[in-house]
Amino acid sequence: MPTKTPSKTLVERKLSFLQEISSITPTVAAGVSQQATAMAGWHSARTAAIAQLNALGKAIMQMKLSIPMNENQKASFNKRRDGAIIQLRAIRANLTENPDTRQRAAALQRYLQTDSVVQDADTERNGFGIKIELRKPLLHALELLIPTLSNE
Repeated sequence: MPTKTPSKTLVERKLSFLQEISSITPTVAAGVSQQATAMAGWHSARTAAIAQLNALGKAIMQMKLSIPMNENQKASFNKRRDGAIIQLRAIRANLTENPDTRQRAAALQRYLQTDSVVQDADTERNGFGIKIELRKPLLHALELLIPTLSNE
């Protein structure tokens, strides 16, 4: 008659479970820490980009021409100035605060790489002496962030 091996006691089962969890936890914690660090990098790059866009927007709003203009010229000037402000606001609005999935981050990456308004704004020569560097730091932050995100 075969002998029956004693089953693990409740304490042994709990101890075994805790050992399994402790071997997994450092890996999970490292992944979470890596994602948090990458997201902080995105937040930092985004904050800097928004500050640059705000500075340029302020300079555009304060712009005054030193030449006399008739009413039509003033209206045209104001329309172009307002259009520029709207474009800067659109860029800011598209810089998602927390791109928390690969799909969202990848969409943001495509936007930064292909949008003509972003390309036009991302220049050192804007006539106001305000350096605007959007794509390089934001794309770098996204390159670090995307591998840490889930596919959901």
